[in-house]
Amino acid sequence: MKEALLLVSTGTVSSLLSTLEDAGYQVAIAKSELRAVALLFLIRSFVGVVIDDREHESANFDLALKLHGIRAEVPVIVVSQRPVGFSAVPVDACITVQELPETLGRLLRVPVPAFRTLSRESLRRAR
Repeated sequence: MKEALLLVSTGTVSSLLSTLEDAGYQVAIAKSELRAVALLFLIRSFVGVVIDDREHESANFDLALKLHGIRAEVPVIVVSQRPVGFSAVPVDACITVQELPETLGRLLRVPVPAFRTLSRESLRRAR
């Protein structure tokens, strides 16, 4: 059975969706923040959340913070036009589309309890 991801995007998701599906994930799409919050709360099988924030000039982390508040054990990845360093953001990763497959592999292939005990510094070194 494929691992399930929640993709949150208010725009076109075709390239991002195909990237996630090609990486072997089952993907559910939320087209609004409200739907994303509801789906993450109700569906416990999501192993990660990918927020498509490429439409904005700079990344917005408000939704990521809300989603972490609902399920802190689920990694949240923001896909942005410009990546932001780990120490500067309250999410598990803020990356470009090109970095997505590698980042998913690194964050989601590690068992959740072990992932949560890793420091941001050790994750940075693992790149």
